Amino acid sequence: MSQVELDPRNQEAITAALDGAWEKAATLNAALSEDYPDDSDVLNRLAKAYTELGQINKARASYEKVLEIDPYNPIAERGLDRLTTLRGLKTKETNNLPINPEIFLEELGKTKTVEVVDLAMPKVLVNLRVGNPISLHESKDEVTVISEDGHRLGKLEETWGKELAQAMNLGSEFKAVVKSTQVSKDQKKTSLSVFVREVKRAKKLVNPPFPIETNNFTPYVRENALSYLKNEEQPLNEASGETEGAEAEDLPTVRQESLKESFEKKPPQQPSLVEDEEDHSST
Repeated sequence: MSQVELDPRNQEAITAALDGAWEKAATLNAALSEDYPDDSDVLNRLAKAYTELGQINKARASYEKVLEIDPYNPIAERGLDRLTTLRGLKTKETNNLPINPEIFLEELGKTKTVEVVDLAMPKVLVNLRVGNPISLHESKDEVTVISEDGHRLGKLEETWGKELAQAMNLGSEFKAVVKSTQVSKDQKKTSLSVFVREVKRAKKLVNPPFPIETNNFTPYVRENALSYLKNEEQPLNEASGETEGAEAEDLPTVRQESLKESFEKKPPQQPSLVEDEEDHSST
């Protein structure tokens, strides 16, 4: 563990950022950066706090210092890219309310993170923050994503947009919040994902809106089969039909047949040396 991690102010700074207390986060990280000037994590957090406070020049200076220490630091690179996008754009004052982590609790079949496509311009997306509530509007076979202030952000990617549109048309209801966002001058690097939760299921729908991925397959190989594969001469007890760990009738038919066929095949018999000698002597 590094010296900065042992410093109690380090955890205070992290907690302040998680709580959205950016003034406190900036003060703590600024103090830490004086004592640990080469710590890129501290400088990145300081830059983030300055960005949230609208102090763009200070944020840029902190990110640039990180890149002097670590030229390929991905956090600093993305941060500078975002600051470039912010230049000239009108941004709103950040809401300092802490994020409730429970909004991202997953429920099997009822929640899913979905990508948003056909995104709005950066000047619309730049004010989004993780945890911001958004609304979903169904239209034919797609779902449009709308911000709190009524701006169109994009639409859910085609597969889930169609599924949710059909469910909403039947009476299902969903809530969504911003899960992640990245804004860049390069539209290809701009992204937005939302966390969708089903809050009401239409009476006509029985199955959950999102698939429940499970794996019920339990591989099974007989112990004496393993011995056979290891060239240990332990004959299979096919007569009794018994197995260890599972009943024979419980095993898949295809698996039984494949094992039986493979193990009942007798290796080709080697020619008898005695017979060869007798043949030679007779000649």
